[in-house]
Amino acid sequence: MNNRSNMVKIAVVGGEGIGPEVTAQSQRVLNWFAAKRGVPMVLREAQYGIIPYLATGKVMPPDTVEAMEEADAILWGATGGPETKEVPAAARKAGSLLGLRSKYDLYANLRPIVGHPALADSAPLKASVLRDVDFVIIRELTSGIYFGEPRGIETLADGQRRGFNTEQYTTNQIRVPRLSWRGREGTRFARSTRPMYSKPACCGARKSLPCTLRNFPMSSSRICMSITPRCRSCGSRRNSM
Repeated sequence: MNNRSNMVKIAVVGGEGIGPEVTAQSQRVLNWFAAKRGVPMVLREAQYGIIPYLATGKVMPPDTVEAMEEADAILWGATGGPETKEVPAAARKAGSLLGLRSKYDLYANLRPIVGHPALADSAPLKASVLRDVDFVIIRELTSGIYFGEPRGIETLADGQRRGFNTEQYTTNQIRVPRLSWRGREGTRFARSTRPMYSKPACCGARKSLPCTLRNFPMSSSRICMSITPRCRSCGSRRNSM
């Protein structure tokens, strides 16, 4: 693993709001593994949101797109916040997270829920209720109603407006139930280190990834690690599941 070609490239996109603060702590963890455990990785920081918008007119500038395209994994911070209201809706949509999910086929939203005794007094639930809580919520991100067509708002004959959307799946998009079933094989799915495998459609080469590298949700209140591994055989990028 000393060969430079085996380096795992990680794009670190702090984003907006609390994002940069959270990803800075995540970087400390990654740097520790690189220094203390010899994990071969290189981090490349990139910007998203209001700061690059004020400088370039785009929430996702070309440098950020390049960093994510070249990366094996994306450590994503957060988006949104009161200070971002001056970004026009059109500019926000042009660099939307939904577009990234679709582009990289990040279909699974994994939300590990663990009750930490040290935080019991700060929780709205009783400590007895939170004791030993340890489970994972797995949610669809790219199929179903997210990108279903047709969708829109229409005006009816009586003047009322009606909104409509489409819930649709193709056979190969029914993946979240299979992922959920696979997850139950481990008693501690959120912290499992057993290998998961992907079989990229590009060339069929199998690739293993530790379960700790996940397609976590892209939201403003969580640390988000979106893994889109690059196939070592042909260089194509696919989702990790």
